[in-house]
Amino acid sequence: RADRLTDEQLDAPIEVPIGTIDDDMTVRSVLGRLVGQLAQWNAAVEQRRYDWDQERGKSVTTLRRELAEEGPAFLSQVRTTVAEGRLDDTFVDVTCDPATVYTYGGMVAHVLTFGAVRRLVVLGAYETHGITDLDCGDPIEWVAQPA
Repeated sequence: RADRLTDEQLDAPIEVPIGTIDDDMTVRSVLGRLVGQLAQWNAAVEQRRYDWDQERGKSVTTLRRELAEEGPAFLSQVRTTVAEGRLDDTFVDVTCDPATVYTYGGMVAHVLTFGAVRRLVVLGAYETHGITDLDCGDPIEWVAQPA
């Protein structure tokens, strides 16, 4: 749906009546964080540094391409961790300063929770810009649809 928006709409501030989870929220920045969180956690699990600034100002086309790479990589890593019963295992996240120890289960819960909040923020911004065909954005509707 972001393809339907102008650059001005993509970069317009999003006003949220609750404490924000991201600074200077716009559709573009929140979409960037949704994709970026997958890339960041992929890097963390692989003990690689992550450049937070690289999430800024990306085109919708670039975000779509990066999601096609980072999404399956994250999902594969989560599936393997679950299959091996390692959700309580820990790893050192070197994307933080200072490096921090997390469990795999905590990471998954974090991505699900903050991803849901960010998706709802974007959904509200879409509605503000006249994109209303997603209803409440419940994934149960589109997961059941054929590809």
